[in-house]
Amino acid sequence: MTNHKRAESLREVTAQTTNQPLRSGDPRYVDVAKGRDTNDLDMLYIHLRNAGTLEDTGTKVFTKVALTGGRGCGKTTELFKIEDKLSDEFQSLHLFVDNSLLGDCDYTDLFLWLVESLAREFEKRGMPLEEKLVSNVTDWFAETTLVEEERKKEQMNIQTEATAEGKVGLYWVKLKLLARLRSRIEGSVEQRQEIRRKLQNYSAELIDKVNLLLNNAQQILSQKTKKKLLIVQDNLDRLDENTARKLFFENGEQLKKINAHVIYTVPNAIDVAPSRIDVIFENSYIMPTVKIFDQEGKDFETGIDALIKLVNSRIDIDKVFDSTEVVRYLVKKSGGSMRDLMRLLNYAQLSAQADNKQTIDMISAKQGISKLRVDFERTLVPADVYFGVLVQVNHSKQLKVGTDDSNSINRISRYFIDLIDNGSILEYMNDSWWYDVHPIIQETKEFKNATRQL
Repeated sequence: MTNHKRAESLREVTAQTTNQPLRSGDPRYVDVAKGRDTNDLDMLYIHLRNAGTLEDTGTKVFTKVALTGGRGCGKTTELFKIEDKLSDEFQSLHLFVDNSLLGDCDYTDLFLWLVESLAREFEKRGMPLEEKLVSNVTDWFAETTLVEEERKKEQMNIQTEATAEGKVGLYWVKLKLLARLRSRIEGSVEQRQEIRRKLQNYSAELIDKVNLLLNNAQQILSQKTKKKLLIVQDNLDRLDENTARKLFFENGEQLKKINAHVIYTVPNAIDVAPSRIDVIFENSYIMPTVKIFDQEGKDFETGIDALIKLVNSRIDIDKVFDSTEVVRYLVKKSGGSMRDLMRLLNYAQLSAQADNKQTIDMISAKQGISKLRVDFERTLVPADVYFGVLVQVNHSKQLKVGTDDSNSINRISRYFIDLIDNGSILEYMNDSWWYDVHPIIQETKEFKNATRQL
């Protein structure tokens, strides 16, 4: 984004407060690592660089990495940054799971997705994979998942499209067939489940076929660019808890069997005791929320300053806000969540415009906070279920159930996971891992009442 222009008026703020990830080189990027108070991202970069060096020695050990972090904390932006820093050594393939799979995703889906993306992207980059291999693997997928009548129908449809579009060549035909198979997973739930069952029955052969193409991709990269392959499987942190547990804890070993260096994004909500993602992925890294206060509730100026700089990279503070204090106030009320900070900025400017103001003052900021508070309150129903847990976490900075009854422990843990998942509880890091309640939720009547009862 080379022609970036900061917002200089209220009307321009919306375009600068989207929660889209930033590509490397975007002038809106601000390094907020010190505000996170952890060097895990630096360690992740070094780990990948070392893995590439080890591969240069002829040791074929492919690292599998789990990266955890709350939704909206900037994982994708930081991953793009790491990929850019490693671009002399790695060719990255950054994949996003389709929204249709976020509540229902299996390792077989990811492997079919990977095969189709790998063949398509390498062809697009002028380094097509070996045609016979692509044909072999594609035909295996088709024969394993489709009955003969379906295969014939798909082939006829593809040939018709090829004639209409003037496309020729076996490689193009096989890419089209892979895309058709992937679309079946994205579409009908019944078809998706049927395809999964068939592929799961041949899991060892499935992994062998995937590795055939991965090995070929590695060979082509080595010959043409001297680089290694890095796969980033993004937005898996948006999976619901049950889907994520099945994918990472029940089928994690399958995810680790493919011949490539891979980063998997993992939901924070499943990395809660007694589950530990580092039991499955020995290389796991954490990306906590930017810390704007410490465990005693004192302002953490490093984090606050980092987020004020982030706002200033998108919005001309002197022209859009009454004062820097208004920005500081919104930053603190965001709890350090970048997603919520962007929402607060947008709500505040809408409130200012509705009141015919030219800038965001403290009144508009508080109105924006009220709007986000209502958004949260709508997710915390019934209140008596969640606010007891919220107050306890705010008091102890951890989850303490106060009982040894297994049913009670499971029930309270379930609530705790819900609250992490919807951003009501934020996760921070210093010498240890700790939690706190979002500052805006702390302003609600229900939270104050529950605090008095505690």
